[in-house]
Amino acid sequence: MSIGRRLALAFGSVAFIIACGAAIASWQFHNILEETRTLTAVDDKVLAVYRVRADVGAIRRRLDDLSRLRDASAFSPSARRLRKELSDDIDQALLYFRETGTPIPGTLGALRDAIGDQFDAMQRLTEVNDWTAVRLRLDNQVDEILSGVREMVEHVNADVTEQRDRSLKEIEAGQRRAQIILALTMLTSLAIAVALGLYVTRSIVAPLSQLKAAAHQFAAGDFNVTLRIGAKDELGDVSNAFAIAARKLNDYYSTLKRSNEDLEQFAYAASHDLQEPLRTISTFSELLRERHQNTLSHEGQEFLSYLVDASARMRQLIAGILEYSRLVSAEDHQSEAIESDEVLGVVVQNLQATIEQTRATITHDELPRVLGSRQQLIQLFQNLVGNAIKYRRDEVPPHIHISANEDDGMWKFCCEDNGIGIDSMYHLHIFGMFKQLERGSQGGVGMGLAISRRIVERHGGTISVISAVGKGSRFYFTLPCAEKDVGAVCCGTGSPASKPVA
Repeated sequence: MSIGRRLALAFGSVAFIIACGAAIASWQFHNILEETRTLTAVDDKVLAVYRVRADVGAIRRRLDDLSRLRDASAFSPSARRLRKELSDDIDQALLYFRETGTPIPGTLGALRDAIGDQFDAMQRLTEVNDWTAVRLRLDNQVDEILSGVREMVEHVNADVTEQRDRSLKEIEAGQRRAQIILALTMLTSLAIAVALGLYVTRSIVAPLSQLKAAAHQFAAGDFNVTLRIGAKDELGDVSNAFAIAARKLNDYYSTLKRSNEDLEQFAYAASHDLQEPLRTISTFSELLRERHQNTLSHEGQEFLSYLVDASARMRQLIAGILEYSRLVSAEDHQSEAIESDEVLGVVVQNLQATIEQTRATITHDELPRVLGSRQQLIQLFQNLVGNAIKYRRDEVPPHIHISANEDDGMWKFCCEDNGIGIDSMYHLHIFGMFKQLERGSQGGVGMGLAISRRIVERHGGTISVISAVGKGSRFYFTLPCAEKDVGAVCCGTGSPASKPVA
């Protein structure tokens, strides 16, 4: 079963249990609400019966007071009003009895007619001014009715008390059942959540951790990846595919490595073997020039000069190829913290004769400490400074300025000169092997910038150029920072902080 289906089943089970628990708890709460409504109706029924008894008592007291006054004009309206209030309260009480589904007491059902008969009789007696008979009815028949109402109220109150107790017990029981259901739902959901967490950890997180470790191993260049994920799901498929890809890539890498080693050995052997015949050609060419200079014609001497120059150029080309080959085949360099200004000082010392001959000026801003190979960085700076001097403008002393500023965790250096400049169409080509801008008698075989690019890339940086013909060039390259607290000075054409080194 796939991971998606298993997770869906697990989450669906949790959702189903929660839904069932919520439904049962809702049903219990609904029952509790119904019992609460019944309890409220019972209380309303009791209050209605008490209001009926109060009405009968009020009728007894009010009519007794009016009969003592013997005022027929006041007796009749009061009797009609009291009779109406009593009828309304009886109707309301009967309604509560019907809503609660309890039997209606006979006294309450007959009370309206009994009181009505007494009102009618007392009304006739007041019309003939027989107040003695009115008082007798109040003392006998109405008191008897009031006694019956009191007995009814006591009976209803007893029934209501029993019903209230029963409803309260049912409410309490419903609350306990709801609490138990909610607790069981919570515990069951928690148990399933724990089981699901263990399942995810065992069947998903652990394989993913293995894949992560294998990916880091893969990224570090170790293709001997071993994965032991026996799951028959998406993770198992991915791990198997990853292991197959790692094995194939390891085979390709081994094959490519052997091929590169063979090519490097061939390049080194070919370059080394070419040096001996080239040395012979160069030596005998020089001997011919020294011994037979006077006997050779002008054309012969010119041809001999071509031969000597070609031999010298061939020696430079072979030296460049060997240097580049050593950079390609060399193991990763041991990085160390290096002071850039010290590296620049060594370069200036190496190029001192050329600097004096061309009257070149080299300045720099505050340069940072970087991580790298000292020897390779000396070669990098020497190639850039040497090119800046070599490709200078006629009759204009070269001026080279080195600066650096921090850029996204790297130091971005700028080597700026006032030389002949480079057309924008060549900006991407000059860093390739054997790519050289033709300029009269200037030497070189087009390997300096290719080696510089290789050195920068081995240090994890990039190199680029911004230039225009006749306006000088600015070579930008990045090197890793050795410290984070070194101040940075932006690249510029010179500033009060500039320091001359030559």
